[in-house]
Amino acid sequence: MLQRPAAVALLLWAFAALTATVSSFVVVGSTSARAVWRHRNACTSSRAIGSSSGAGALRMGAVREITGAEFEVELADTSSPILLDIFAVWCGPCVMLAPELEKAAEELGGQVRVLKIDSDKEDAITSALRVYGLPTLLYIKDGQIVYRTEGAMPAEAIVEVASVKLLGAPEPDDPSDGLFIETN
Repeated sequence: MLQRPAAVALLLWAFAALTATVSSFVVVGSTSARAVWRHRNACTSSRAIGSSSGAGALRMGAVREITGAEFEVELADTSSPILLDIFAVWCGPCVMLAPELEKAAEELGGQVRVLKIDSDKEDAITSALRVYGLPTLLYIKDGQIVYRTEGAMPAEAIVEVASVKLLGAPEPDDPSDGLFIETN
């Protein structure tokens, strides 16, 4: 029989594995990503986030991994929307999503900044943004989280959601693919 700490660890691992493989799509109204991040800083961090001159310095059409400080700078720049991937290196679906995200970034070109945050390195951001499953894609426009998806997706689906939620394209007439089904 497993000792209690080992049983709890096994249960937590199984829950993490289950949530990482379940694809669910959830809409988050107009949550302010900046407000969530600032609340997190006020409550849990004593370190100052330095201002960097790198706002918007991201090469468009490329995916870039960022830190918490860089996230604050990118949020301050509202010149273009952000597609943020919260991932972990040990997460199988996250590994599967990485090349699809690269393809989506190329297709979106200079219209959307595509960023990645490692949930293990930046666990405070993960908690502040209420990320419960990996990978999570946050679609951020004007500092607001306008949509979120959890689970691996093909590049075509990422581009379709970004086009509708970030760039103002009309929603498709056929909702059979389940991308735009809103759940609470």
